[in-house]
Amino acid sequence: MKNSKDSKRAVGRVEAGLDGLPRSVLDNLLEGCQVIGFDWKYLYVNDAVARHGHVTKEQLLGRTMMEVYPGIDDTAMFQVLRSCMSERTPQWMDNEFVYADGSRGWFELRFEPVPEGVLILSIEITERRQAEESLKRSNRALRVLSFCNQTIIWASDEVTIFKRLCELLVEDGGYGLAWIGLLDKDVDGMQRRAVSADRESVDLGSLSVAACSGRGDGLMAAERFALQECKRDRTPTKQAMLDGRALFAGDSDRENFDQNWQDDIVQLGFTSCVVFPLRENETIVGALTVYASDADALDESERLLLSELASDTSYGLTVLRVRAAHEKIELALRDSEERYRNLVENLDDAVFAIDEFAKVTYVSGAVSRYGFSPEEVVGQPFARYIHAEDLQGVEMSFADTLAGRLSSYEFRLLDKAGEVHYVRSSSRPVIKYGRAVGITGVLIDYTEQRRTEEQLRLAQKLEAVGQLAGGVAHDFNNILTVINSYASLAVENLRPEDPMRDDLVQIREAGDRAAVLTRQLLAFSRKQVLKPQVVSLNRIVSGFEGMLRRLIGERIELVTKLDSDLKMVKIDPGQIEQVIMNLVVNARDAMPEGGKLLIETGNVVLDDEYVRQRATAKSGQYVMLSVSDTGCGMDAATKARIFEPFFTTKESGKGTGLGLATVYGIVKQSRGDIWVYSEPNVGTTFKVYIPSELEEVESSEAPAMRERQWGGSETILVVDDEVAIQNLAKRILGAAGYNVKTATDGWEAQTICENNTDQVHLVLCDVVLPGMSGHELAARLEKTNPGTKVLYMSGYTADAISNQRFEAPGTDFIAKPFTAQGLTRMVREVLDS
Repeated sequence: MKNSKDSKRAVGRVEAGLDGLPRSVLDNLLEGCQVIGFDWKYLYVNDAVARHGHVTKEQLLGRTMMEVYPGIDDTAMFQVLRSCMSERTPQWMDNEFVYADGSRGWFELRFEPVPEGVLILSIEITERRQAEESLKRSNRALRVLSFCNQTIIWASDEVTIFKRLCELLVEDGGYGLAWIGLLDKDVDGMQRRAVSADRESVDLGSLSVAACSGRGDGLMAAERFALQECKRDRTPTKQAMLDGRALFAGDSDRENFDQNWQDDIVQLGFTSCVVFPLRENETIVGALTVYASDADALDESERLLLSELASDTSYGLTVLRVRAAHEKIELALRDSEERYRNLVENLDDAVFAIDEFAKVTYVSGAVSRYGFSPEEVVGQPFARYIHAEDLQGVEMSFADTLAGRLSSYEFRLLDKAGEVHYVRSSSRPVIKYGRAVGITGVLIDYTEQRRTEEQLRLAQKLEAVGQLAGGVAHDFNNILTVINSYASLAVENLRPEDPMRDDLVQIREAGDRAAVLTRQLLAFSRKQVLKPQVVSLNRIVSGFEGMLRRLIGERIELVTKLDSDLKMVKIDPGQIEQVIMNLVVNARDAMPEGGKLLIETGNVVLDDEYVRQRATAKSGQYVMLSVSDTGCGMDAATKARIFEPFFTTKESGKGTGLGLATVYGIVKQSRGDIWVYSEPNVGTTFKVYIPSELEEVESSEAPAMRERQWGGSETILVVDDEVAIQNLAKRILGAAGYNVKTATDGWEAQTICENNTDQVHLVLCDVVLPGMSGHELAARLEKTNPGTKVLYMSGYTADAISNQRFEAPGTDFIAKPFTAQGLTRMVREVLDS
């Protein structure tokens, strides 16, 4: 009864409007707007949602998503919704929706947590996706058409043309299989061709495979097709040659062709094909057949471009076969020049010609993408458009091409505005009267591809460094655990006046400093374990102010301006203190002669405009922490790199370059964003945005822990692949009265738990173990030893954090390096829980 009342109240709040928007505005949004309750019921849908789903609003409201769309809980969309519902963090995705009639639609979805559940905003992008796919396929075919026409123009024999054509269709066009078949010749050297008037039967002789490439090419290369009796034994290739026109065949057309063809294409994974008859003059002499695996491939625009390719191939074949007839060759050359010019002028890539004196004699209209007209470029030396650092290599490539060697070279080209473009040139020599008089080629611009690759390389670099940091932290913490713990144990066993005591204290303090370095590495790699609490940034800044004043010195004036109505944030207090500390130190170093340091807090709302400018940010309500200085500031080049790991402008030995990288990692791991503004000789402002939290702190101070003994007599199994960690834990827990056993991996631990006559009360295990992770071991023990409790320990590796999820509620965890008191207290708390 309570759930029903809660649901009705939630519906009432949603019906009253979201975020204060009138109901009429929501109902008439072009975007779909729906609210899903925590019980997966539709609490609100506007008209666009019903239209997108091909249902009525009445069919949705009050019903669960699983009732309306059976099986939706197994979809990727539902998993994202579930994540947003449980973690209360915004999400977004592109989702393909399959309707009851089998049709499909694409939607851009945004998931935002609201008090009643999750708000889903949807925009239909079906036409955009279809247009993008169609354009991609058309560009693919056009690119192949461009390359193939170059092959047709420069090739000197049929075999070269056919072989290269099939390779280009598969390698650059992305089709599954391409092959060309030619009719065999009779004793007179002519192609056999005889078609009956009613087309009931034909005798075209045999069709031999002249060239093929792709899946199934080994089978095709050995085939020889008899073309008699086409009506009784048909294939798409035979039918296209019989009809004398292009033929497209898809899944729905299979029944119209013989069973052998159906079996072959199914086995090779093809869903469609298109066949173009090849002609010598007006006579059919063969066919070009292209197979595709994608169900939506070979659409009309692609077929038109491939038809042009087949037409060009036929033309090239004709030119080669009639070369002996001089008059026909001259006519063919004139036609070829016209067709070539039309093709070149419509290419996105610039076609060029350069004479032997390195001056441009021709360039196609595509040069306009660099801000020039063809008239501005023709007659100019090509060197004036080349980046100075690449000029020597381009000149060497030009010389190689003139010497008769085909050349492909990548270099930087400067446009009219002086901007750099990354281009690839493919060229060959122009021969007249037995000597090279210049070169001609194609200029392909791959600037966007290069930038994407650079971004990918940077991301991979940062990921690799992050993994390295996590690995170092894991191994380093294992060592520190042994050093610090044994040093503490030794100090406790020595008299205060013992001369060795001070040495051991120095060792322990050095270990503590090393642990701080480990935390910095983990913060940079965003692999640290956070312990978020609902806190006030004002309280943290105020409590930190005294230390900050001592840190910056007397020459710098510290001013704080804290918003009295500041909202709460859910963050790890220690980590936000590290953020403040690093930003303040950075500001101090920027003001060696003194200045003013201002720390501010405030409530802000990041709108859609801010998000459009910051791709990593999300709109919503935030708490801002601002740190401003009046120091030396930064130029644009420096500002663009400040968050890169190990980048520093300080002199050698004065900085590691990890300070701001650490700040960036902590902020991002806390679901926040960071913004910086700086001008040389003016100053710098850093603004950190942390999502505001609705819940309040239950109490301002935690109750003091009562003094008590943490020992016991239970049986504890320590599982760690580091023997030093095993021995240390055994010594600490054994001294507290526990019965301690050890194991090196999960398999050994499982055997001990199953075969031990005494009950194992608690397993203290590392999260990452060889062969079987700590999480897997716990899952097995839950079945075989349900009374055994588990306490995880870890050195904060990436695997432990992202995969084992030991930070989740209900999971007990202790971090390395740990102290003897910390370990015994945590063990006792877990045993008593």
